Amino acid sequence: MCLACRMRIHMSLNKVLFIGAGGGTDVFSTVLAIDDLRRAGISWGRCSVAGLLSPFHSHEGFEEVIPGFYRTGRGATATPHRRIANQAPLPDGAVARMIEGEPALGIEAAYAFDLQEGSLGISRTLRELFLRGDFDFVVIVDLGGDILGASDRTAMSPMFEAILLRGVVDARVPAWVYVAGLGADGEGDPRDLERAVD
Repeated sequence: MCLACRMRIHMSLNKVLFIGAGGGTDVFSTVLAIDDLRRAGISWGRCSVAGLLSPFHSHEGFEEVIPGFYRTGRGATATPHRRIANQAPLPDGAVARMIEGEPALGIEAAYAFDLQEGSLGISRTLRELFLRGDFDFVVIVDLGGDILGASDRTAMSPMFEAILLRGVVDARVPAWVYVAGLGADGEGDPRDLERAVD
């Protein structure tokens, strides 16, 4: 059964959180996934997007909503803990600006999860967000597909994806995994990724 067909089963969804599974540009992929699912005839009441904050950086431009979960500001930045580079803007801030400037996207807000406490922190934060009624469904969005568990030989950087996936599973919240552009990020052998999908 196709994803769109399966998702139609959940037509009563009201508050969906799209989470970019990796670092960097996966948070941009959430916007593309939202558009793709809408074009496939899937709808929901409201939605937001979220990225993941690297535990290897200090972050600025985020407002805490609850412990481990932050609203992303337009000027969000990251500075490595080790001085190998200067402070840099984050894609999360660009997504926050894009959402604010394009109300037609229908995305309420951009958020970020703190990965300092790993999957346990993600799990605890998601449970609290669901108990508060902030969200009732999660769509994990991964560009490339390394979240599918490609072999160690081919997967280059599935750490953030693995932390998020374990946290969502442990939280026991309803969720789907949406892979955009299987193999497009060059982080896995397309043959291994295709076998993971089969």
